Amino acid sequence: MMIIKVIFENDKDFEYIYCSNNICININEFSDWIYNDKTHPFWVYEGNNVLGVDYRSDAIVYWINKYKNTSSYVLKDFSNENISYDLMIKL
Repeated sequence: MMIIKVIFENDKDFEYIYCSNNICININEFSDWIYNDKTHPFWVYEGNNVLGVDYRSDAIVYWINKYKNTSSYVLKDFSNENISYDLMIKL
């Protein structure tokens, strides 16, 4: 098992993900997927117009579960709690 700390806008904006297995994450693969795959649920629309993507750690969990062949879930979202982690990702 592993815990991933995901940092968003700044070091005080972070969430934690639990993974049942240790995995390697290439954040460039995730970024390529989130901005180029038109089939995931993280696209935001206004009418028929695509506004962009809106995501937090839920999108990373979705991607891990679908493409990394392991089980994961959001452990702590919008957290200000510091817990031990195995991997840190800055988005």
